[in-house]
Amino acid sequence: MNADPQPPWHKDRRVYVAGFVCLAVGILLGWLVSGHIWRLPPNWGDIPTWVLAVLAGIAGWLGFGQFRMLRDQLKEERALNAKRDKLMGRQLAEAERRALADQRAQAEGVIVSRSVGNGKQLYGIVENKSARPITSITCTVTSKASGDVVAQAVASGQFVVSTGSFAGGPQPRTQRIMLDEQRRPDYGALPPGKTCRFTFAHVDGNNDDLVAAEFTDDAGFRWRLDENQHLTAVTTGDDEEPGED
Repeated sequence: MNADPQPPWHKDRRVYVAGFVCLAVGILLGWLVSGHIWRLPPNWGDIPTWVLAVLAGIAGWLGFGQFRMLRDQLKEERALNAKRDKLMGRQLAEAERRALADQRAQAEGVIVSRSVGNGKQLYGIVENKSARPITSITCTVTSKASGDVVAQAVASGQFVVSTGSFAGGPQPRTQRIMLDEQRRPDYGALPPGKTCRFTFAHVDGNNDDLVAAEFTDDAGFRWRLDENQHLTAVTTGDDEEPGED
């Protein structure tokens, strides 16, 4: 087994004791050699001075020890405070991540896609697969290269998809049936499990374009979601941004 490491010399009390003893011995030897101390009459008046000097030395030694203990305690307290601050920082960061996840929960249940109809007519599709309604829905077409808005929707409405045989046809067909389409660029409220469609004029579904929708969730947060399912918060003024994907 390895021996315990020796403390630094300035922290070893034996060094100071040895120094004090050597100093006292040196003084005594000096008196013996130069003054023949045994022949001198005792000067009892100096005894209180020497006693005070010895007491002052002892007090200084004790004070130095107390100062060193206080310094070590402060050092340990600073280390504990640093660990506590680091732990609180991690806890706050985790709480912020949980709050952000809660804010994004409903918005992540919304899906934006595109549909191309006859004549390459482009539509924006917004599906609300969350458990709560979304409101104030708008849809645009933006350029992937510049991010500029290429087209605004000219009509919107909720629709359902129906599959079956139509007009006596032998093969089942899928048909989108518009329920309340109106000539307006936004859609007021989309219930859970429902889908709405936005119609764009003079846009042929070029692959260089990107369909994106904005909506407000049930908690009042405003979001932007494109057909790549990239979700970002929409803020105005000094509103706090919940975060982005």
